Amino acid sequence: GYVTDAVRANGGRGDVYHIWRARVLYGDLADVQRTMDSISDPENKAARLISLADLLWRMGESDKARIRFEAARQLAPKIANPEHRKRLLTSIEQGLT
Repeated sequence: GYVTDAVRANGGRGDVYHIWRARVLYGDLADVQRTMDSISDPENKAARLISLADLLWRMGESDKARIRFEAARQLAPKIANPEHRKRLLTSIEQGLT
């Protein structure tokens, strides 16, 4: 109920960073993944996947985290800005180690 109330308080937007983190914490990873899958911008999607992977890692879900880190790595070549691409790849490597 708390997540539903939070979504309602945010004008029905369930994709807000803190809300999707709560959804993952309370077991709604599938819905969060569908939201991630709908993001078309590769840089934005990779950054969110890294954030999701970091959360999963801290929750002790290392296998699920690795999947998201690897998905972000696959998006990296599509990021036009080389500095942003390098920064994201560095974050991915740090997350995997």
